[in-house]
Amino acid sequence: GNGLYLNGIGVEPDEDLGEHYRDLACQYGYACCHKYLGILHLQGEEDARDPHAGREHLLKAAKMGDWEAAFLLGYCNVHSILSEDVEHDLQVLQEAAGLHNPASMYLIGFLLIQLGALDCSFRGISDGMAYMVEAGNAGWPEAVSYLEAPCEFIELSDGNAVERGDFYDILYTEGAPY
Repeated sequence: GNGLYLNGIGVEPDEDLGEHYRDLACQYGYACCHKYLGILHLQGEEDARDPHAGREHLLKAAKMGDWEAAFLLGYCNVHSILSEDVEHDLQVLQEAAGLHNPASMYLIGFLLIQLGALDCSFRGISDGMAYMVEAGNAGWPEAVSYLEAPCEFIELSDGNAVERGDFYDILYTEGAPY
């Protein structure tokens, strides 16, 4: 009922009634409502923005199995919109990636590569590349572009760099495109 009243579909638009039904649906545990509220708090009108509340709603939706909410949570971390608890958010993304959602596999790969470079952790970069390869094998466009780009260097926080191509030998499985 919330979308019907908020958008005036088949009924007279009523923002208060729409918000009432939206909040009621959240209380009953509908993931889509938590995702919707998360988006509103992150991208809504300036006076309604609340990144902390947005993150909490996205986490609730992701824990209920909404992979789009997990993807949005990861996207916000990748672009530093949110960075309250990256470890916890990585765990949520890993659970979404475990459902073989290529968008989540790409994001978790991207985040792990970045964090691995920050921590000078070859294991982190390797784990990130493994997710990136899975997303590429599933045909996710951003992962395919990343994997097909000329081998560049991943700069580590200590000033050194590793060639991204060094990780392909570790990850290559016979028959896989990457």
